[in-house]
Amino acid sequence: MHGEMMFMVDEGVVELEERVAALDTRLRGLESVARVVHDIRSRQVYSARLHRAPHDYYDWTLADRAYVSTTSSGTSLALLMPPSIVRRKFLQCNVAQLCKSIIMENVAWKSDMPHVPRFVCVIVQYKAKINSDKVAKLIRDASTSVKISRKQVNFQHAPPDTSALLTGFEFNGVSPFGMSTALPVIVSAPVLELPYIWLGGGAHDVKLKVSVTQCVQSLSAIAGDVSESRQHALTTPLQN
Repeated sequence: MHGEMMFMVDEGVVELEERVAALDTRLRGLESVARVVHDIRSRQVYSARLHRAPHDYYDWTLADRAYVSTTSSGTSLALLMPPSIVRRKFLQCNVAQLCKSIIMENVAWKSDMPHVPRFVCVIVQYKAKINSDKVAKLIRDASTSVKISRKQVNFQHAPPDTSALLTGFEFNGVSPFGMSTALPVIVSAPVLELPYIWLGGGAHDVKLKVSVTQCVQSLSAIAGDVSESRQHALTTPLQN
């Protein structure tokens, strides 16, 4: 009996710790989303809208899968529906408008190169992938005051902890608005063809809808060819 009571106490402690951890994560998310909102307001991005995503949003893929619906009589029906359609139903957009903000690090950067960016934030579509060489070329071409050599730029995906430190956002919540550290923003060229896009909104379950024109202008972003098609994008999980 004593052992059973101890087990129940231990189980209760574990449950309490899990709740505290969940609350801590939730509070951090609220603080980071508040930063996004403040930055959007200060930049007067009036097209911006925040939307909370379902808890299983990041379990969805872009490949076809079974979608369960319920009829008026309560009968469950398995409908084969591409998850891309499920997302469009949720966000009312097409797959091309699902974008993410990726922090890239210039691993060739040195302290005596103040004219060369060490980190950049790249906005790219989920259905595409960043081409590091193209990012480097765009940075070189965009520099008009001082010439940047090829040896001075080698952009790679920044480690998750570095991204979190620079942006103040956790994985799947990175937004180009409200970052802890001001970074140059690059927008992949195909994004410019869209009226609006969805991005991370400061927390893993918050999405930000924004006009592409206002996004580029308010962030003074550089636009260019920095991505390429991801052939298997329709069969991979939707991650940040």
